[in-house]
Amino acid sequence: RFHLPSGTLERIRELAKGLDYDPEKCYRYVRDNIAYVSYFGILKGPERTLLDRGGNELDQAFLLLALLRASGFQDA
Repeated sequence: RFHLPSGTLERIRELAKGLDYDPEKCYRYVRDNIAYVSYFGILKGPERTLLDRGGNELDQAFLLLALLRASGFQDA
């Protein structure tokens, strides 16, 4: 289970609220707005991936996880 850093996710919480805490909208946001960038491992984390609007598959998945948890899906 990945643990998200607390206190640094305010932008992610705001985005989740703007997406109506809807898991489908969270998924579509990441799919449609975060560019794929090729590199190895988790380099940026969810907030930096959001700010940069780009990340590899792991950082994109970490961002989606953060959005889902901010939307109330704690078992994600």
